[in-house]
Amino acid sequence: MSEYNAQNPVRPVSITLNGGRVCEGFRSALFEAAGRQGKSVNELVLEAAGESLKAAGYHFPAVFPGSRMNA
Repeated sequence: MSEYNAQNPVRPVSITLNGGRVCEGFRSALFEAAGRQGKSVNELVLEAAGESLKAAGYHFPAVFPGSRMNA
């Protein structure tokens, strides 16, 4: 599994996600939840993916540069 290397600084990189087709109800819930939390849909989805990866044992310092996730 990927391990964060302290010698390598955290740097921002782009990620492109597209082509996802979801059920209408899921999409509505996703947009509503993002709005209630004051986040973009992308932020909400990427944070959820980060939480899932941490739970699966992957190690990385944060999802977004300048922030830290609880290990």
